[in-house]
Amino acid sequence: MNKFVLQSEKRPLPPPLMYSTREAAHVLGISERTLASRTKDRAIPCVRLEGRVLYPVKALEEWIARNQESVK
Repeated sequence: MNKFVLQSEKRPLPPPLMYSTREAAHVLGISERTLASRTKDRAIPCVRLEGRVLYPVKALEEWIARNQESVK
């Protein structure tokens, strides 16, 4: 079930295309400070839009896939 619902219309919203800094840090399991540092180093993909830093969901998923280490 999609948790994003318009309360006034009770219609499901599509999943987000981008995360805020707080949301991205939460889903990655890191602090906002670590995320900011890795963003500044250009290690984590982001988009700057009207003074905000946003993290595209798809780009984060691809980044995770590229940076996974296999556990032996």
